[in-house]
Amino acid sequence: MTIILLSALGFSSIGASCQGVDTQASESYQFHSKKPSNQYVRMAIPSNTFSIDSSEIDSNEAEKVTEVSTKPVETPTEAPSEDPPAPETVDHKEDDVQEPTETVTLGDYTYHKINDEKFKSHIAIAEKHGANLYGIPESDGFMIYHETEGILLSMSTGAAVADPVHAEVLIDYFSADAWTEYTGIVEGIQHVLETGEEVNVDLGNYVGYFISIDNDKIVVFW
Repeated sequence: MTIILLSALGFSSIGASCQGVDTQASESYQFHSKKPSNQYVRMAIPSNTFSIDSSEIDSNEAEKVTEVSTKPVETPTEAPSEDPPAPETVDHKEDDVQEPTETVTLGDYTYHKINDEKFKSHIAIAEKHGANLYGIPESDGFMIYHETEGILLSMSTGAAVADPVHAEVLIDYFSADAWTEYTGIVEGIQHVLETGEEVNVDLGNYVGYFISIDNDKIVVFW
């Protein structure tokens, strides 16, 4: 009887001991498997808010932080600069002023370049010698003028004057068809150049010429 009681007591002790183990294991399981109330809050906070203590904020504040921090940051962009307006072009055609005629001033006289067709024979002689024909407006004064050599030939009504250096221009001038009635005038010029002697020819009918050297210039009157 005594043995039976001891056996019963032993089994009950073992059972109690086993029951205690189960209880502790159950409690341990429950403790470790129980999720903290703030576990979801910690999971909801993004990585860039790691410095915030989750135990000090409630769920509403966590949602506010989450909403603010998860919004994409917009980089401010400068408004595109507008190109400056193109400058307005002004039509100067109406403002154009006709260029003045080329002129040469000698002393008190101003000569204007002549391009008139009626003087084409004189212009041709001037161009032959690299010069231009000029005249004084409203007068009978003309000249063949070279830009670097100056006056090659001066002409007026009844007279022509040239430097002996430019005697060829004088000869070309009197070689034109307009002087055919003045027979021998070119030969007279050449004679004066060679000898220095004067030449005076009367062809009748008020036609004639006089050639001489005056002030180192060869002068022809007709």
